[in-house]
Amino acid sequence: MIRTEWYELAVDGGRTLKFPTMGPQPGEPKHTEQSDITAATEVYSTVPQQYGGIIKRGAWCWISTGNVLEITALRTGQTIATYGFVEPRGYENCCIRCVEELFPQNNETVLLAISLECFSAAESGCSLVAIYSIERNQVLSCMELPLHITALAFVSSNCCRRSLLQNFDGCIAVGSEEGVILLLDLNINKLINTCDERLKAPIGQLTDDIVKCRIVDYNLQLAEIHRTFREARQDGVNFGLQVEAINDPCAVQSLLPIDLTLGLAVGTEDGRLILYDLAELQIVHNGGRLPQPQRRLAPIVKMSYIEPVDDPRCCLYVWALHDTNVNLTAVMHTVVYDKRVAEDDGFYYFECFCAAASCLVLPLEDKKCVPIGCQSINKLAFPSPHNISLNGSIFNKTEAEENGYCLCAISWYSPQEEKNKLLIFDLNQWYREEMRNYYEDSTTNPSYLAGYVLSKRECALSLYVDPNTVAYFNTLQRFEEHFYPNSLSFDCTLLHTDSSLGYTWLGAQNIVISMLRASNSSIFLEPEMCFKEILRTRLLPQFCELNVDSTFSRVCSFLLLS
Repeated sequence: MIRTEWYELAVDGGRTLKFPTMGPQPGEPKHTEQSDITAATEVYSTVPQQYGGIIKRGAWCWISTGNVLEITALRTGQTIATYGFVEPRGYENCCIRCVEELFPQNNETVLLAISLECFSAAESGCSLVAIYSIERNQVLSCMELPLHITALAFVSSNCCRRSLLQNFDGCIAVGSEEGVILLLDLNINKLINTCDERLKAPIGQLTDDIVKCRIVDYNLQLAEIHRTFREARQDGVNFGLQVEAINDPCAVQSLLPIDLTLGLAVGTEDGRLILYDLAELQIVHNGGRLPQPQRRLAPIVKMSYIEPVDDPRCCLYVWALHDTNVNLTAVMHTVVYDKRVAEDDGFYYFECFCAAASCLVLPLEDKKCVPIGCQSINKLAFPSPHNISLNGSIFNKTEAEENGYCLCAISWYSPQEEKNKLLIFDLNQWYREEMRNYYEDSTTNPSYLAGYVLSKRECALSLYVDPNTVAYFNTLQRFEEHFYPNSLSFDCTLLHTDSSLGYTWLGAQNIVISMLRASNSSIFLEPEMCFKEILRTRLLPQFCELNVDSTFSRVCSFLLLS
């Protein structure tokens, strides 16, 4: 297990919800006739795989069971929408594999991209991508692709700048078992308008339209790509761009669009981190595999990235979670660029890739685990203009430390211990420790890590830390311990197949303060324990420089407690 302090988090009963049992779907047959289907379909139909995720910035969740998708409100437990990808709607032997939220910053409507794996003999070599509107409870469009899709990711409009993708009306990246990566035009406004017109029709359409996708290679002449794009729009079919192929093709396990670099990070089944420049649709970095005994594969199953608050370099950090089915490892990669470019609307990005390399390896577990999530939580400081240099770095470091944080929340489930775990990495504290390697000091726990065990024995589908609740300990003192990640307070939600559980961490200092208040005068009966907690969390008077490793008399303990 990773070397760090571990804290038990108890469930907040006021934020715990039990979901209603999912009922039969409209149009779904009550009885299934015996038919000649593949072995894969038999496995799917007897034991449907369940997936889940938290969307709409923590307000809703989705849970899929086989070919049925259910959307639930996390504050009330109310079922918002349910949709079955069943045969009467035009789907035959399909199973939901991936779900991705589209336009997550849009407050007006919530759209999902849903990858469906097809098991029918006629469609054994294809997958479907359905664009689903939750409010309308309708599939706006369904694309058929000649690939086995393994990953989906929404590409924002910022990430599409300076490239062919800026002509797209919404874009998603698709990764496949074949190692092919596509960028698909959603043409979202037309889809919404067409759907609204269809809903107004006197006779509703019973089946969803499944359309082909016209795919072109990035190597074609620019004029040819634009011509094909226009023709696809006119013909009412979807358009996709295939980016540069990966050398030694391997199944894609995860995708991470990076607005800051106008790029795309790809995690492969053999453990490589591949970085694309979306402006050129080409690979700029093809990383090496994570060393494993017996040449065991170490797929990258989860990724996120964080931007440092005040690094003078044009750089960012990409976290990659490697799952070998025997152990779980998190690797942080430094990605460095040559310059920063500012746009008129305030957006900035890096260009001219320089280098990428792993800079921190965290061995999370040395046994089989289930990865749950890898979430970045950034709050960049907003300093005054006179504190910013020409390259955008912050001169006033204290201001950045007080107002900004760069965190990564990594979560997983340990079947052997029957525990859901959360690890918080604090990039600012790692900088204060001079970017020390985890293995450099095996005697002490790294101050840039804090671990939490969530009190629920079943494996979670998803974990979400609410960025709006993250805060440092509020005090006039400025001890270093007050900036450790265990000093942060936050709320998080754990999603299960039948419920969602809320947790609150008050922060190490606030917990000690609450304990002292609850103890009242009884703290003087056994002052040693309280005294040690005060020293450990540095809850000391101003100008007090007591060392936690020193030896103190009983009189000194009484004086501090009083």
